Amino acid sequence: MPSTRAEQLRTQGFTVFDRLYDEAWVDRMRAAILGIYEDAGSPECHAHQTREHRPGLHIGPAGFAIPQLLPRLDPDARIAHPLVVETLRAFLGDAMRLEIAGAVVTDPSRPHFGWHNHVGGHDDGVYRKRGTWPTVDHARRVMTLTYLQDLDDAHGPVRVYPHRVGDPSSPPHDPKSAHWPGEVVLRPRAGSLVVIEECTWHAVQAATAPDKRIFVGLAYAAAPAEIGGWADPTIAEVGAHHTDPLLRSLL
Repeated sequence: MPSTRAEQLRTQGFTVFDRLYDEAWVDRMRAAILGIYEDAGSPECHAHQTREHRPGLHIGPAGFAIPQLLPRLDPDARIAHPLVVETLRAFLGDAMRLEIAGAVVTDPSRPHFGWHNHVGGHDDGVYRKRGTWPTVDHARRVMTLTYLQDLDDAHGPVRVYPHRVGDPSSPPHDPKSAHWPGEVVLRPRAGSLVVIEECTWHAVQAATAPDKRIFVGLAYAAAPAEIGGWADPTIAEVGAHHTDPLLRSLL
């Protein structure tokens, strides 16, 4: 039920749609993203500082990033799922908007990806440098992560620290620690989608499997929210030519 999942987002900061997409969709999307990666020369999948690899493609701490995925996919690719949209509208409001549609490719070269959140659509490093954290007392923004392989121990499970909307957005424990007391370890199967509220802290275990670890990431914001720090200014223009009416309704 969308209302139940929206309540999970309010009270724990995340919810999981197990195997939302079928195997055929996962295989098509994985092949499309691997094709982009291979066309870019199959570069390394980790760098300590973010740098542009080719126009519109970056390599950084998160991995090989495709921040503007939509124009690189077939126009009929279905990346917005109606069950997820219904849930997010129950959480963010009917007039929510899509701010980002991207993907990230990683492999064992990426070490443990430490605790972080995305308040305001920024990397948490923005606030670590300032030494202050904003107060977010209402539902404002989420990210959805759709995994294109099982996240077993070899592929880097996600660790999430439950967070209630309105609680402080600052780190409750040392972000450099590998584990936090009270963490929840998520091992979603291929085709599963995880929704994470912007203030919710999460980390990713390093992968050991030799194949590529890939997720599709979307970011949604409530209509009254300010434009997010990583918002794609081209998404409305590109998405308007997409054949999926559900996606167009989010722009």
